Amino acid sequence: MARRRLILVFVLALSLALFFSASLMLGGCASRDINSEGSPEGTETQPETSSCGEYCEQQPHVMCVGRWAISGEYPDCRCNFICEGEDEAMNITPFAEEPKAGTKNKSEARSPAYLLDVPRAYSGASMTINKSGRIEPEERPGLSYLGAYAMLAMYDDPSLDFSDIVAYSGVGTKLANNGYTGLNNGIKENSIMTASENLGYDYTLGLLSGGAESTMPHEYNFGAGSKEKKYFNDQIVAYFYLKRMLDSKKPVIVHIDTYYVWDDFAAFSTFWKDSWDEGHASHFIVMTGYDEEYVYFNDPTDPDLSKKNMPAKVENFLKAWQNGDHPSINSTRVGPYWMVHITNNGKRKSVREVIEWNKKISMDAYSAASKAAKYENIGELAVGKREFAKFLSKNGYKDAAAAYDDIADFYFTEPGLIDFKSKAYMEKEARDRLADILGNIQ
Repeated sequence: MARRRLILVFVLALSLALFFSASLMLGGCASRDINSEGSPEGTETQPETSSCGEYCEQQPHVMCVGRWAISGEYPDCRCNFICEGEDEAMNITPFAEEPKAGTKNKSEARSPAYLLDVPRAYSGASMTINKSGRIEPEERPGLSYLGAYAMLAMYDDPSLDFSDIVAYSGVGTKLANNGYTGLNNGIKENSIMTASENLGYDYTLGLLSGGAESTMPHEYNFGAGSKEKKYFNDQIVAYFYLKRMLDSKKPVIVHIDTYYVWDDFAAFSTFWKDSWDEGHASHFIVMTGYDEEYVYFNDPTDPDLSKKNMPAKVENFLKAWQNGDHPSINSTRVGPYWMVHITNNGKRKSVREVIEWNKKISMDAYSAASKAAKYENIGELAVGKREFAKFLSKNGYKDAAAAYDDIADFYFTEPGLIDFKSKAYMEKEARDRLADILGNIQ
């Protein structure tokens, strides 16, 4: 009897120890984004297993308490982890795609890298600059947030081009004055939000828990406009989620501080070497793929459209991604680990509806231009006008297109403020041409 009582006490003590250990390590189910690549550092990402059950049991599930629901055969199995007290499962698969014949693991199957064929868009400004009496061309970065978004939309729908994205975002018609930066397009990275709403896309926003979602939360609630938000507790989980999206064939916009990747990009691109400063700067760029050593990007500001899948070392990218809110960045600071991907919901506005919307948001354009004391990036404003003109032209509205083209030509010369104010009436005339269109569309 004493021996049986001793055994019972030992079993009870062991059960309590395991319970409290699990409670301390596991917590709840608030964060369940485990990557399709495998497990965090310290565990094998591609274990040598022969069955689905063995594979699933080796997956990390430290963020949930629950059970595995296992189906299929390795490597085609599905590992569904059910959180305790919830019906929702997180689905883990060993491979995002079938390995090629003769390969042993996923890394070999992807050699040299796992890449998506994402089309390039160019959002930079080809300015005409007066340098000490000489007119010279100059390429400048600009509208990277919208150029990056355009590549996601064009990947989903090849019939779209950058002029469509500009028209549906509003950056070609809206103007606003800001006491700190001066005249700007009034939308900035929130053009992702406006373009998504008008083009019929939902977007998912990811970032470090407590990080900055947007630079203009007072006017556009970027987080609230998202279909879903993913908050990450650390870099490991954020990077796993990012790769998981690429595996599911979704290119992703990331926001970075270019300081940490300048050497990588300058080695690949003459534009980066000649036109990007080596210091801290905000940039939005599209991740198109990865391998063990590098991540790959399409840059919306490089005028050479043949430049795709620009490589950066993983460790350099992770520093750049982490420091997206670096205090040395003078313009947009969001993140850390800020990312966006999109899903088509099919609710696209018609051409008439988007022209009517642009007319509405351009109500203050003339006033803003006539009162401008400085401007933030005249190249971005010029690109917006030029691309909106292209949109109008291809839809048959030549007069309105010409009016916005005239503004673009003027902005592309980087005029002085006196000249700028004297031409502010052009914004009103262009808006009047939109009114003419709306009167004629049946």
